[in-house]
Amino acid sequence: MRGRIFLRLGALLLFSLFQLSLSISEKRPKEGDIAPDFRLPNMNGDTLKLSSLKGHVVLVHFWASWCRTCRAESKKIVQVYQQYKDKQFKTGKGMVVIYVSLDENKVEWEKAINEDGLDKAFNVSDLKRWQNFAVQAYKVQFIPDNFLIDGNGKIIGEGQITNYLGDYLKDEIQK
Repeated sequence: MRGRIFLRLGALLLFSLFQLSLSISEKRPKEGDIAPDFRLPNMNGDTLKLSSLKGHVVLVHFWASWCRTCRAESKKIVQVYQQYKDKQFKTGKGMVVIYVSLDENKVEWEKAINEDGLDKAFNVSDLKRWQNFAVQAYKVQFIPDNFLIDGNGKIIGEGQITNYLGDYLKDEIQK
C-alpha cells in the first residue's frame, strides 16, 4: 500500500516537472518572430483579429486602466499614431494601434478609454486580466508592454519601445 502511494506521488511529481518544463520552454516572442495571432472583443462588442490587419504596421500595446504608467504611455502612443497612421511603409500602408487591456472591470476600462481619447474599435479585452489570451500568447509579465509588427506580421520591436517608437517607424517608411 505504501509503495503504491510513493509510486503515485513520484508519478505526480514527474508530471508536474514535465508541465513546468513545458511552460518554461515557451519563450516570449522577439524581434524577427512572426507575431502570434489573437482574436479578442473590442469595446463595441465586435471581434478584432490581429491577422486581419496584415498590410499595416501594428503596435500591440498591453495596458490597464489602473496602471498610471500605462496611461501616460498611451498618451505618447496617440501622438505617434497621429503622425504615422497614414504613412506608406515598406510592408504596407498605415499604422494601427491595438490596445490590449488587462482590465476586469468594463466600466473602469471604458472610462479610461474615453478619458485618454483611445479608439474603441481597436481597444480589446476579454476582461480576464493576466489570463487574457493575448497576454498569454505574448508572455507579457509586466505592463505597459509593446510589440511592433510589420505589415507581413513579423515583430520588428518589443518591450519598452515607446520612447523609440518614432525611430522604429521612420526606419519602416517607404523611401
